[in-house]
Amino acid sequence: MNYYELMVVIHSALEGGRLKDIIHSITEQLKQHSCDTLYTDVWGKKKLAYFIDKQKYGTYVLIQFKGDGKGNANLLVELEHNPNILTYLISSISENDILEQADDIDDQISVSEEPSAKEAPVEEAVAEEAPVEEAATEEDSAEDASDDTVEKDELDAENSALKNGDDDGTDK
Repeated sequence: MNYYELMVVIHSALEGGRLKDIIHSITEQLKQHSCDTLYTDVWGKKKLAYFIDKQKYGTYVLIQFKGDGKGNANLLVELEHNPNILTYLISSISENDILEQADDIDDQISVSEEPSAKEAPVEEAVAEEAPVEEAATEEDSAEDASDDTVEKDELDAENSALKNGDDDGTDK
């Protein structure tokens, strides 16, 4: 038997019971393909590095399982056809990488839905600093615009000289 890790990113609009249903359906699909689920961890809602299906956020779920690997291709097809799953990845791991199940899925889902107390003050601090950055950006954009105008004038002069045959493109 081989050991595998399945990372699934689920649509962020799904919460609570519906999220639990999707995780349960994935574990049932694993059982259908003769795999034993060893560990399940709900990481919670996180910001994606890039948009997937026009979504900015997704709920990450990690599932470690044991199987012969023959059913992995069929599992991937089933995951692909589920519209609530944004993306997924199966990777092979060693037996030493298997984690111990600490919490029940119900507990993990309820914890992942609660907003963290640490995140709120950080967002407020960022909001207070934003006007200072905007003022600096306006000054920088005015300087950049004048630099762009100078560069454009120089390029126009070179192009007109080349068209007229006055210059061979090298400085004398």
